Amino acid sequence: MKKAISMLIVSIGLNLSIANPTKAINIKINFDDLSNQPAQDATIPFEQANGSKTLNGVTFENSPNGQPLSVTGDQYRVDSVTPGPTFGVPHSGNYFLNNRDTTAFLTTSLVLTEAWFGRVEYYGYGGGATSVTVVPLGVNGSLDPGVTVSLLSDRDYDPNKGGANGLPGLMVKMDTSHFLNLQGITGYRIDLGQDNVNQANWAADDFTFTSATPVPWETDALSVIGSTVIFGLGVWGKQKFGQHQKNKKD
Repeated sequence: MKKAISMLIVSIGLNLSIANPTKAINIKINFDDLSNQPAQDATIPFEQANGSKTLNGVTFENSPNGQPLSVTGDQYRVDSVTPGPTFGVPHSGNYFLNNRDTTAFLTTSLVLTEAWFGRVEYYGYGGGATSVTVVPLGVNGSLDPGVTVSLLSDRDYDPNKGGANGLPGLMVKMDTSHFLNLQGITGYRIDLGQDNVNQANWAADDFTFTSATPVPWETDALSVIGSTVIFGLGVWGKQKFGQHQKNKKD
């Protein structure tokens, strides 16, 4: 009996150690289903489009002295008269987030694992941020140097051709999955590289965040223990039956 109980305890321990004690919750944020969605040929402040600076547990803000972040449709043009080129290209859907020439901040305890960034176009002569760097922040500042991606050049723009021939660059993926190894994340700073201080906007879309939450012990762990106890009792019963049959033969 003691041997059977020992085996049962070991079995429960092994099963609980194999069971994943946390569950990852993935959250993807894009900008196509906001409460006050702008027209596809318009751009409005993010807070106005969303009704709040916070969306799905993430607060989106520009630097204190900068203009607010905006939600922009894929048919919006800075020059709507000529007309000029469209301003940016979303990664999915018809809308994207864009900054206003300055550093941006995301406030959240969620872990950013992926985002998409693109270079914008103004009048067809080239422009927009040339790179983007996302730096994870904690209570005492930066937790990591961050990740930098170079943004694709404006499509078709060739200064030797003359005229306004540029189109916004397609978005590129930023892989920030190594942020999962960091502790104490309170948010992120989005820095930009630029050729022209007055034209340093980027477009962004499909931010993917992950949150690890404890599994409720009474739901996940008890099911493991219950099945293990049943298995253990079956093993013990089989041993007892075998011993009884052996005694009868003896």
